[in-house]
Amino acid sequence: MADEKSKDLIAKSLDSPVKALPLPVASEVGDFFSDFLYHLTGNVHLSAEKKRAQHAHDLEMFKQELAQETKSKPVECLTDPKQQVVGQALDLAKNCLSEKEIRQMFARLIANAADCRYQSVVHPSFPAIISE
Repeated sequence: MADEKSKDLIAKSLDSPVKALPLPVASEVGDFFSDFLYHLTGNVHLSAEKKRAQHAHDLEMFKQELAQETKSKPVECLTDPKQQVVGQALDLAKNCLSEKEIRQMFARLIANAADCRYQSVVHPSFPAIISE
């Protein structure tokens, strides 16, 4: 009986160190794969974040330019623009926001589409022409 107790005591005392033995190795392997995956995808993540930040900046610039163009119009000349022009212009502008000149052209087009003095000469094909 004493022999069995001593065997159990020995087994229990070895149990914790034996179980803990693979933990540092597993942790090192896990850290290695984590670092390896970050190395492979880290640049992709950084590039995507940079593009998101640039797009947000360009969108803010577009909003400011559109507001400036609209404010330059006399209030009595402002009217609801044709949806066919503005809808296409906004849709196509989202792909061209990084180009300052094209972004400004879209802002002027939308502002002129809302100006009753220019509404008759703003053609629905203009947004496509600008984006080309």
